[in-house]
Amino acid sequence: MILVHVGQCGNQIGREFWNLQSPPLPLPNPYHRSSSPRPLGGSGEAKKLKKTRILAAAGNSLAILVDSEPKVNGGGNPKGTLVNRSLESVRREAERCDVFQGCFLWSSLCGGTGSGLGSRLVEELRDDYPRRCILSSMVAPFSRGELPLQHYNTMLCINSHQKASDGIILFQNDMVLKVLESSSPDRNPNLGFQDINQCIAQTLDDLISPSLSPHRRSRAVTRFFKSVSARVSEKRLRGFEMREFVGSVCPLPSAKLVELWSSKGLRVLDKNKTSITWGGEIEMLLKATRNTDSRQRSCLGYQLQLTGPPHALRKFKPQQSMSSITRRLKCVKWNPYPGDLKLISRPVSREGRNQTGLLSVNRTALAGYLEGVKKKAEDMLDVGAYKHWYIKHGLEEGELSGAIETVQRIIDDYNSLRR
Repeated sequence: MILVHVGQCGNQIGREFWNLQSPPLPLPNPYHRSSSPRPLGGSGEAKKLKKTRILAAAGNSLAILVDSEPKVNGGGNPKGTLVNRSLESVRREAERCDVFQGCFLWSSLCGGTGSGLGSRLVEELRDDYPRRCILSSMVAPFSRGELPLQHYNTMLCINSHQKASDGIILFQNDMVLKVLESSSPDRNPNLGFQDINQCIAQTLDDLISPSLSPHRRSRAVTRFFKSVSARVSEKRLRGFEMREFVGSVCPLPSAKLVELWSSKGLRVLDKNKTSITWGGEIEMLLKATRNTDSRQRSCLGYQLQLTGPPHALRKFKPQQSMSSITRRLKCVKWNPYPGDLKLISRPVSREGRNQTGLLSVNRTALAGYLEGVKKKAEDMLDVGAYKHWYIKHGLEEGELSGAIETVQRIIDDYNSLRR
């Protein structure tokens, strides 16, 4: 798997992510021979990331950093040239892999480079690697407004990623900030973009980290897996399986929007890192889903990943817990196996975090977010607001309308899939 950090947002989250991997991991990545992250373009974030210790871990990581800001490098980078350089870097890194699963793009949903160049990249990657998995992790802006063009950019970006990506992990700044405020030990926390980036980076780290620190399989855990009849995947930590993740949380190709919540990510503001029970971990994750969707709309599929030492995993009751989660998430009845459980054995961490939980949810609540953004984009398009900026740079008249129609089809599909 190759990580591609695109734009300022993608590189900022990437910086926080790679800082979590320091000091460099001693074990090599089993899917890769040798490589090191390299920045493309002139991004200040990419240059900062180049100084992190991850570059000292040659052979452990694959990452490509892409950004284009004229104010950083003076003359800037032509988008076509930067696209070709990015694709060439992906090709070079893919050829070095023993097993190339695909690409995992991190970008913003509304920024200039993240949404524009990121959309072009994901389309080109789909053409170059039609049988490989492509995941997109995108950050949605604050609803009160970060950019005047964010609603147009969101429509165009969702249109491209819906057609080219196998799964779209969507983080909403509003929702992440709301959950962080509710979980903060301070009554009036002063939170900013760095706190949001740390939460997102920690969540993505919990999703990918099994490939970064493999350990031997415990016999006790093996007996535990054999003793239960739940739908549990027992495996050695051999890497993040992209296809398996998509198959678990995206039961249909038309519904590929996924939310991620990590108990460790929700506690980035809590300095008292004391371990709690599995029930407490799961309750924290379910509370996050309630805070982001008060109406508790239907869930199409979910994956629960629990990480901890073997003695803690033996105390977990899968059948009872999964039945409760399926009921509380209001999973659709047409999916006979809406929940997937993944247990990962790992020794006690030095920070004292014995066990962590990660919940990946595909639910119809995301259609409500798209509906709000689509309405604002339609209102702007009806009066022709900022339309000339896009036409000036080569966008055809019907592309914005076509993107809005694609988003409307996504909304209709999600609404039709409710129970």
